[in-house]
Amino acid sequence: MPITMSITELESPKALCRTQKQTYTKVFLREVGAFAPYAEMERTIDLKAAEAALGAEATAALLKRNRLRVASSALDPTRIKEGSDLTLLQPFLKEERTHWILVEKVPSVRREALLAQSNPDDRVTAWDLLSFEEMYATCGRCPLSWDKGRGCIASFGPTGTALPELAAKYGARLVASIPKLSEAKEILPASRASELLEDVQLLRQKLPAEGKAAARRYAGSIERLEALATTAKVHGVRFYFS
Repeated sequence: MPITMSITELESPKALCRTQKQTYTKVFLREVGAFAPYAEMERTIDLKAAEAALGAEATAALLKRNRLRVASSALDPTRIKEGSDLTLLQPFLKEERTHWILVEKVPSVRREALLAQSNPDDRVTAWDLLSFEEMYATCGRCPLSWDKGRGCIASFGPTGTALPELAAKYGARLVASIPKLSEAKEILPASRASELLEDVQLLRQKLPAEGKAAARRYAGSIERLEALATTAKVHGVRFYFS
């Protein structure tokens, strides 16, 4: 897998995504327990029941009017575009509680307990709900978006890149250690950004000795390392490789 590099952008108040990434909209609980009253409801239409009551022909005509092809007996009511058809199907509407808890419905005094019960990977933030276009627009305006306005995470280089070996050859120790840092999932303090910038300058001086092809091949990685380190240093945030 390619190694990626990023910063801990939420440590800076200037990160435009900070509030949205720290605002949870819903969390998944394996055991809902006392949080059941705040669970998200899943609404479906029981097509088998509808067909039994309305008849196969009428049900097929209804689906055709709404340009629907349904592979199961459960239909999402939001897919019904004709208002009269949705009214017709109301008697066959089923509601079932899911394991997703809507944070806004949970009293503020209980939200900390809710998060404590959930896995960090099972939480949805306000940022997650944005469209890609909205995310890109936000990143494009953000001062911490070090990858040419595209965001604060980018590739270090392709799988098998020889840049760490070349860095070791020329004494650029931090760059040489990137594979190990990635494997250890170590997060480096902002104070080490200056060290990374020194490695970048050293590699720019030394790589031409490997030939023009090598200099061109690693130019992108070196440029990204410089942008990452500069942002970490200026904004006082940590950085890491993964």
